[in-house]
Amino acid sequence: MAIYDTFFDEPNTITDLSSTSFEEVKDIDGREAADLYDEDGLTPLLKAASEANIPLVKLLYLLRRRSVKNKTRNDQKTFWHLLARETRFDLGDNRKTSLEMLLEIRDDEDALEYLAEGDNDGNTPLHIAIEKRNFQFARFIMEIAPQDSFENIMRKRNGKDLTPIDLIGSAECLLPSQIV
Repeated sequence: MAIYDTFFDEPNTITDLSSTSFEEVKDIDGREAADLYDEDGLTPLLKAASEANIPLVKLLYLLRRRSVKNKTRNDQKTFWHLLARETRFDLGDNRKTSLEMLLEIRDDEDALEYLAEGDNDGNTPLHIAIEKRNFQFARFIMEIAPQDSFENIMRKRNGKDLTPIDLIGSAECLLPSQIV
């Protein structure tokens, strides 16, 4: 599939969201290519998220907004789950940061709906962010989640019967700057 050849030879190389980038992946728009799975059980959006390639996540999202509904074949993770596991925000970056790119997705109710989804283990993206000690992403999730969804996420129990609050409470060796 051309999208993989174009963007995944070198991870995290897409920084340009100009019309040239859109031209390179125009075959995704209006076709089902965005919903095709590779041999690892990932769609283009899921693969970009698993590699924490935020510019490409944003590009693929803009080209095919409904691709946010796709989940990994093996463990039913959404693109939010994969981002929670892999994304670290570089706050010292002078250009448009990854965080700002993701903030632009927050107005999409369909995309935000998946913040409350559990994977095969019952983990929401917030569970994963906290378990991975990715507190910047955990804070990001809490800030963009709609109020009713946020309350549901905070009460949601995973397969180990733990809520995100339980995970925060059990985190060892937290520095005061890491507590959200």
